[in-house]
Amino acid sequence: MNVKKFDNGGRTQRQRQLDRLARRFERRQPKEFTRLGPLSFLPSMNIPIPGSAQGQFPANQNRIFVEADSDPSVEYHERLHAAQYSKLGRFLGDPSNPEKGRIQDPVLRKGYKYLSDLYSGPEPDFDKYDTQEEAFRAAGLTDENNIMTETGAGYFVTRSPRDFEAVIKSGLKSFYDAGANVKQIAAGSSFEDMVGFINQNKNTSNNARGLAKYANYLSKEGSDEQKKVFMDLLETEYGY
Repeated sequence: MNVKKFDNGGRTQRQRQLDRLARRFERRQPKEFTRLGPLSFLPSMNIPIPGSAQGQFPANQNRIFVEADSDPSVEYHERLHAAQYSKLGRFLGDPSNPEKGRIQDPVLRKGYKYLSDLYSGPEPDFDKYDTQEEAFRAAGLTDENNIMTETGAGYFVTRSPRDFEAVIKSGLKSFYDAGANVKQIAAGSSFEDMVGFINQNKNTSNNARGLAKYANYLSKEGSDEQKKVFMDLLETEYGY
């Protein structure tokens, strides 16, 4: 497994992929975008998932909500979700069944196949508790303030392909926007060095913090092959 395999033959073909992704991203953006107070007051809001505790894209409403004081990574995360749904997927969209959306980036789709079995920790017992929040908290996926833990990052990002793409791309974009060439840094670093870099810069954005928690979980629970795949993803061109 290496970056060239992920890139499907090199820069030229990858650039064509990126051009198609950019056009689809713009084409699928909803017209309605709303900034408002804490999303916990939205009736449709369930437990926050990594990177989007301050934002939401209900596919069947085809609307993006973000908190008024959220950082730019939150909006980008939700716009990535919007791009994951076709018109039919939006028509069938259901907030309780978000998997009708699909990873759009072929590189990340391939990477997810190798990382989709990363999580092996406790499962939330929804039958035992009255709310999702209580079930997630009891399983250690969120803390007492409903903030995602490292275990929670392993769970949410592994179990939701949509958020695998959104957390990684929006987290990395935050680093690039701050002036860090992650691809170049990763090319000359070990996996643990990169985990250290991500943690040192995690306060760059909400999604950077989510990515740091996921990287920490991967560091503790992932196989050598999974860590290599993660490094390959960091060394990939995303064309921000």
